[in-house]
Amino acid sequence: MTIEDIDLKKLITDRVEMIEKNYSHLDYTIDISDSVFIKSNEKALIRIVDNIIINASKYNKDRGEVNISYVNYL
Repeated sequence: MTIEDIDLKKLITDRVEMIEKNYSHLDYTIDISDSVFIKSNEKALIRIVDNIIINASKYNKDRGEVNISYVNYL
């Protein structure tokens, strides 16, 4: 398992662009102002992010919203 620095904002933006094609009846917003780098295994992180976004999409109401945001409290 390879651990590397990953730009979380870019990863989330890329994954939303892929997933929202299947849920065109939903409105997606991403509110992450700065790039956030984390150390992780990229494949594992993609699976986690995809799972969260797909669940938020699948179990949402028709014409609903999926809002993704990040706040740095440090």
